[in-house]
Amino acid sequence: MEIIKKFSKQKWLIKLIMDMDKEDRGNMLAGYKKRKRYYTSNLPDFEVNLKNLAKCALCPDMCGFDAPCLLISKNTTLSPQNKSRLALFMGMERIPMDNPSAISVLYSCMNCDACKHWCPMDISTGELMVEMRGELEKRDLIPEKLHHLKNRIDDNGSVFEKAPYTEESEFNIDMPNSEVFYYIGCVSATERKSMVRANIALLNHLKVKFTTKFGDRNCCGSPLYKVGYKSVAKDLAQKNKDIINASKTKIVLTDCPACMNMLKSTYSDWGVKIKPKILHFKDFILDKIEKGELKPDKPVDKVITYHDPCIFARGLGETEISREVFAKIPGLEVKEAYLHGEETRCCGYGGGYHVTNKELSIKEGLIRLDQLRKHSPDYIVSTCPTCELSFLEAQKNSKNDKYTDKIKDLSEIVAESLGLNF
Repeated sequence: MEIIKKFSKQKWLIKLIMDMDKEDRGNMLAGYKKRKRYYTSNLPDFEVNLKNLAKCALCPDMCGFDAPCLLISKNTTLSPQNKSRLALFMGMERIPMDNPSAISVLYSCMNCDACKHWCPMDISTGELMVEMRGELEKRDLIPEKLHHLKNRIDDNGSVFEKAPYTEESEFNIDMPNSEVFYYIGCVSATERKSMVRANIALLNHLKVKFTTKFGDRNCCGSPLYKVGYKSVAKDLAQKNKDIINASKTKIVLTDCPACMNMLKSTYSDWGVKIKPKILHFKDFILDKIEKGELKPDKPVDKVITYHDPCIFARGLGETEISREVFAKIPGLEVKEAYLHGEETRCCGYGGGYHVTNKELSIKEGLIRLDQLRKHSPDYIVSTCPTCELSFLEAQKNSKNDKYTDKIKDLSEIVAESLGLNF
């Protein structure tokens, strides 16, 4: 299916080539044969896909109309095309790797994959920027303002100043013979505690034995990987693999799309194998509802608007599971935002953007929050704690109705329909 999708995006090239006159076609084919000189780096230990950077750099900016960093900054340098062009020139040593202005452009990306969604070549500029940031780490060029993230990982196993993973935490639960490893995300444990309590209430309601291993836990590594600390993220992957596999649980449940993507996909790409099955809570909840083990039968007479997290909607191509859960809850009405599903808009916190470009990140969060409030819903609901945090932070700067108590996670809505206290 993926091959068909890629072919359908590139079939326009066939007509383009066939419509060329003989001389132009010959020149194009000659250039194609010598193409590698346009995407070959002589830098030692350089691993970025310069071929894809070159393709993106030569594109007439077909995704720019939906590139949030470009739209909110109104700076054409930050278009996906121009970011790729700068990165390509850095990789080919036409721009020094230590050029501060070029480095800042590498961090002007939310890694939301809006570019990839519209790209005829199926290229993710965000992934390419993450690769480039990894090259900065090798050369000790990661901006100083990001060093504290690595230092905090060294100090307490998370990117937060105060350690969320402690034996004293209310979320430190270790039941004997646990079936489930509840892998609580850093943002969840620190900023979205009501969501974590709802998830724990759901597990207790189902009489599922679970563990959180807060005495041993670390961050999944996603924030570090996204800002360039790939080697640190790989170390965390090994630690998490050892802790999870040693738990002998059957399922790892995550409450964060970034955690799930790291544990399931990125770790696998690095050769780090997590033995238990990895699920997000929304998948787990739908499965239990369909099996009749969860019966959310108490009406929730509310109007909600659902925000699709970028990782689910575009990164993993999944948009329906949450909506299927909502359809099982009596009284609940979903009114869709104008941009939803695969055409969702980033919350502003993607790719560590709130650390590297805080003011623009808040501006992006406000834009998305206003889109979600268009139908005046009772609740704005998501399945990503980072998105939820972004909206909570954005509303502090909003002149419209406050939504502090109206930003919810899917788990909270389900727990409410089950009549659970959390």
